[in-house]
Amino acid sequence: MPDTDRRRLYLQIFLIAFAALLLEIAYTRIVAFKFYYYFTYLVIGFALLGLGAGGVLVTVSRRLRDVPLDKLVPACGVIGAVAVAASYQVIASLELEIFQIFETALGPLRFAALCAALFATFGVVGIALARILGSMPEAVNRLYAADLAGAALACGLAVPLMNLFSPPATVFPAALRWPSPPWFSPRRRAGASPVLASPSCWWASPSLRARFRGPYRIRSRI
Repeated sequence: MPDTDRRRLYLQIFLIAFAALLLEIAYTRIVAFKFYYYFTYLVIGFALLGLGAGGVLVTVSRRLRDVPLDKLVPACGVIGAVAVAASYQVIASLELEIFQIFETALGPLRFAALCAALFATFGVVGIALARILGSMPEAVNRLYAADLAGAALACGLAVPLMNLFSPPATVFPAALRWPSPPWFSPRRRAGASPVLASPSCWWASPSLRARFRGPYRIRSRI
């Protein structure tokens, strides 16, 4: 593999890990606030389950392994960004009485919808990470180091970003960091839509920031 493609893979896995960890931390705050603080562990658990399931799916599916990396990862990026938007809407609109889940017919279904919303997003991340890590077995240690560096940066920036913009306003920039700009994918100059690929479309919109920032920040002080 050419050195240019190698460097792009390092940047690729760095950004995906950054987006995934930032999203996970923001979701722990949102879910704990909306439902119950013990549900922080539910978010962490389904994030790990999704990452692991994505890797297993790549292992057992020859079709996923045969898709060229420069096509698979941008596709995962767009699907992942859409999944984040959909899962957030599910979580934000879901009404769930934690201590009465099984007392109504809809309780278990709503809980299952919450679990599915969390799992779907991180499952796509797992597929992309597994393919990238498997693309260069001889350099897997350096790829994993780039993965850890992206995750560490997300951990360091998550709390300041949530304090500055609120957790909901942190979810969507994490999703928008997912899709592939033109330099993101090896050997591919036409990546995902620039609207999806650039976080600036979120931060530049005062109406979107106000929609997801205001009510949450007021209520979170109670």
